[in-house]
Amino acid sequence: MKISTVRLILAVVSCGFVFGPFSGGPTYASQATLNDQGALQSDGATAAMSKADAIALLGQAVAKAEADAADRYAFTMAYQISTDEAETDRKEYVLRFDPRLAKGEQWELKSPDISELSKKERKLLRGLQQDENTPDGVLIYDQLALDEDTIEITGQTEETVVIEGRSIDTEVPERVREAVILAITLNKAGAFIEKIQVQADKPFKPVRIAKVNEMNQVQTFAAPTDGLPAILEASESVTRGEAMFKDFYRGSSTSYSDIVRVPADDITP
Repeated sequence: MKISTVRLILAVVSCGFVFGPFSGGPTYASQATLNDQGALQSDGATAAMSKADAIALLGQAVAKAEADAADRYAFTMAYQISTDEAETDRKEYVLRFDPRLAKGEQWELKSPDISELSKKERKLLRGLQQDENTPDGVLIYDQLALDEDTIEITGQTEETVVIEGRSIDTEVPERVREAVILAITLNKAGAFIEKIQVQADKPFKPVRIAKVNEMNQVQTFAAPTDGLPAILEASESVTRGEAMFKDFYRGSSTSYSDIVRVPADDITP
């Protein structure tokens, strides 16, 4: 199963659960006019974009990404995580994923050496190898849907427009959807998403035994090139809350590099 890139994950390490993704069928409707290059027409270089045009631009960006969703991607991932606000326990793992390899061999640990992993870390690595989901799906924002009634333009320059709204993904509990705001920065000329920020504007309980008091995740995307679509290059996340009568903190950052497009026909079932 391919997981949508806008799997803006609400993760609480101390509870051992992961929440997401935010996805679902997009509901974008607008009569905005497109030019020959497929970008939205503007009344002038400094003309402010309307809410309707911004929603249409978001729909266009998602549609362009969906055209690339069938392909797969090999990539290197550098992942850093800390469960201590002072970050004295911060660890980094570097892994390479290649969908052309056989199941169970698609993830390669680059660093640290496997001999340096704890028993728990080795178990997590084995679980990663056995996971049936396709992790490269996170690189492409092929699905993203917001409640149009909640969308507002919160920032705008000549190059970009920022819209905020709430998810309509029914797989995410209503109590979570109501507590989380998505802020999406769109590149006007290129019709692609530059940044997605997910932030809780009030505490919420993703599960009965845990409460998230603060949550903020930012994903940044590289501009499209001849060989790649707009693609995830970095993600940073901070979560604070309470679980099992204890406070918890999780800070993480992930960067993606050496990304190679792999046509779907090159994948052996």
